[in-house]
Amino acid sequence: MTRVLLVDDEPMLLNVERQILEKKFGFVIEGVESGPKALEMLKESTFDAIISDYSMPEMNGLELLRKIRETDKQIPFILFTVRERDEIALEALNSGANFYVQKEETPHIAFTELAHKVSTAVELVRAQKNLRIQRDLAISCADSKDISEILQFCLYAAKGVSNLDAVAIYLIDDRQNLTLSISDGFSESYSQHAIQAHLIPLFFSILRGTDSIFRDQQT
Repeated sequence: MTRVLLVDDEPMLLNVERQILEKKFGFVIEGVESGPKALEMLKESTFDAIISDYSMPEMNGLELLRKIRETDKQIPFILFTVRERDEIALEALNSGANFYVQKEETPHIAFTELAHKVSTAVELVRAQKNLRIQRDLAISCADSKDISEILQFCLYAAKGVSNLDAVAIYLIDDRQNLTLSISDGFSESYSQHAIQAHLIPLFFSILRGTDSIFRDQQT
């Protein structure tokens, strides 16, 4: 799932863009109406990419991009605007934008290109991040003194690669007993017997290929 911060000073356009990107392309969109609000949102939340209009009061799209690049060189930034001047596109790319997409008279073409650019940029950043995580994991495991250290490194690597807020590692022994070994990000009650008694049979059915990962919302 790709979480995107969408910045546009026109509320009606912001709402339309949000609906298209969520319903047609499956992104999770958080919308704000100005550059300063976008910077505040970035302090509070994590996003996979940023889509910004160019022409906005207070702070235009290029100014927003430059402020973001002062602290974050990696997050994909796509400028999405009706401006057609080549110098704007060139300046955006030179300032660290990943892509520049023009709002066309045929919205489905423009939004298809926009969604493709976002996905391409996000996948590249994730691939680079995953390679770094795998490299660091291999080095850390080689230097580990015991299995508990290795499990801890694996736990953090799994969180980093999956972009999840919570991860647990289970170990299975030669008697086919599955046991929660280590977890991070869950509530304190997660390790309790009442919850594990429900989860472990589900995990076993998944491992054996007899059940899908998600059966319904409650599960």
